[in-house]
Amino acid sequence: MVHIHHRGEAAVPADFAFAYMADMSNWKDFVYGLQSFTLVGDVPHRQVGALYEGAMKLGVVLKATVELTEYVENEVFASESVSGFSNQSRWRFEALGPERGAVTVDVWYQLPGGLAGKALGKAIEPFISIAIKHTEAKLVHILEELYRQSKVDA
Repeated sequence: MVHIHHRGEAAVPADFAFAYMADMSNWKDFVYGLQSFTLVGDVPHRQVGALYEGAMKLGVVLKATVELTEYVENEVFASESVSGFSNQSRWRFEALGPERGAVTVDVWYQLPGGLAGKALGKAIEPFISIAIKHTEAKLVHILEELYRQSKVDA
């Protein structure tokens, strides 16, 4: 299993970042390569058991249905695939001050075995670091803009 660990900071309160990111309908706006991410099933979003179908293009299109497996308001949420591309993620939020927060993400994914898995690994490997850098830059920009705007509107 491949593990990716990343921590980023933004000039927004951690609970502000959590509110935006826990609404997974926002993910298409900042996650590199994410083509779709849709709530399916009967469990509402932000509740453990909520299911999402998604597709991400990282050289090849990877499809999965993921389940929200952990959710603690303003602190953490996590998901795990129940079908399709095997993956897990856990997002932790930390206040660094009144207007600064950090997000730490851990992502694990499993490639199929054999020649197909090796080919898939070679196809997506160059996109992983690009995806992380792009996602963080886009997310920080969006969060800081939304936070600035919320202060103007208040």
